[in-house]
Amino acid sequence: MASVWNRYLAFQRDLGGDEILLPEPWLPPAPATLPPPTPQVPEAISLAAMVREVAEPLSLPESKPLPVPRETAKLEEKSFPHLAAFQEALVAVVEGLHPMPAKKGASPIIYGKGFPNPLLAVVTLQPMVEAGPDDGPFAGEDGLLLARMLKAIRLEISDMYCTSLMKRVHPGRGWPRRDAAKMVPWLAAEIRLIRPRVILALGEEITQILVRTGAGYADLRQKSHEFAGFECTMTLNPSLLLVEEARKGEAWKDLQWLSQRLQTLEAGP
Repeated sequence: MASVWNRYLAFQRDLGGDEILLPEPWLPPAPATLPPPTPQVPEAISLAAMVREVAEPLSLPESKPLPVPRETAKLEEKSFPHLAAFQEALVAVVEGLHPMPAKKGASPIIYGKGFPNPLLAVVTLQPMVEAGPDDGPFAGEDGLLLARMLKAIRLEISDMYCTSLMKRVHPGRGWPRRDAAKMVPWLAAEIRLIRPRVILALGEEITQILVRTGAGYADLRQKSHEFAGFECTMTLNPSLLLVEEARKGEAWKDLQWLSQRLQTLEAGP
């Protein structure tokens, strides 16, 4: 429990909280099941509503409310009738949050790739290092391993929608949680536009950010969580599995659970 508590404190500190006075970790309950997302979605999605949905739950009891990031507040009146409009508006945000020098080898903006209304939306923290503008976020050995993982449960990666929270590869050691938090409303907008049946988050860190918890992998895996109104579950990132091959068995069990969950959802109530 101490390790969970320490991760939770670090998570809240990275998000910018000034003081936390909780007697024990606050972990949102994970529902056993979630109803399938409603097919009726508005043609124009208000970013102001998304900002409130993401920012308000971060205000924990006995702690100061976290302010809406300035970059996000400026965009409260934006709405996106379709994915192309979303991507056009996203460019300025990505450039403002993490500009890259205009030189050879600079990381391009990597948009999501796939089709609306997929069975699965696969989400990672940032694009793979090898990814290019036409690849989506997954490329190289990581992408090949992910494709094999999905194929093992009879899913083709080409039929899924693949995206990332951060739309560029960080040039250093990784994105700070504070920067990642600013991009959460944008990912929520993207997810609502494509309307997947289930979201598969790759890795502990991205899952913690989306689900807003400090719980670790052991407590998050093989469970239904919620993000942007859609069911969300997780497994290990292929990048980690390429380094720690002994953990592929854990990922396989996660995917078997996901397969059974998808079959349950397809069967209906």
